[in-house]
Amino acid sequence: MNTKRATGRRAGWGKRLALLAPVTGLTAAAVAVAALPGQAFGSTVSRSAGPAHCATKDLRIDFGKPVATRTAYQRRVQVTLVNEGRSTCRMSGYPGLDLVGDGGQLRLPVARAAQRYGTITLARGQHASSALTYLLETPREIQGELGAWGPSTAVVTAPGSVSHQNLAWRLGPVYWLSIKSGRGTYLSAVGR
Repeated sequence: MNTKRATGRRAGWGKRLALLAPVTGLTAAAVAVAALPGQAFGSTVSRSAGPAHCATKDLRIDFGKPVATRTAYQRRVQVTLVNEGRSTCRMSGYPGLDLVGDGGQLRLPVARAAQRYGTITLARGQHASSALTYLLETPREIQGELGAWGPSTAVVTAPGSVSHQNLAWRLGPVYWLSIKSGRGTYLSAVGR
């Protein structure tokens, strides 16, 4: 069989297999191998996914200084995440933040403010931050049925990570109100 004819047959099989690939679950590489038996690939294409997600264990996480917002009894504080790992890493989205109190018996996850976000790449020593807006309990609420709820710990998880860090919470008692009310406790996505 001449080479031109053999190549035409292989191409025909390749087309048939390519049509079957979605049905059978074959990958493009499997189709190519089946279409060109006995021929090795000259090179493989590899796509770099870029740096890995920043692991919480490789970050230094700090709270900044709280500032008042335009809403009474509401404060905003920056949660800074510094890359202290050995290599560049990336993050996108929201960190996880739970406030824990009552001897660990009460754990409340902080809501997320709806917003668009992108991916941030952090070289060693660079940082990203997220804004935590929280509502302090008013004197009236402290005297109410619930009283003051003062969390003792903030449990922070970097976006895309599963491990966490525990930080001491020294920012006062928190009034837990839905973000939908406009006066709630909520977190922004990470940014610069």
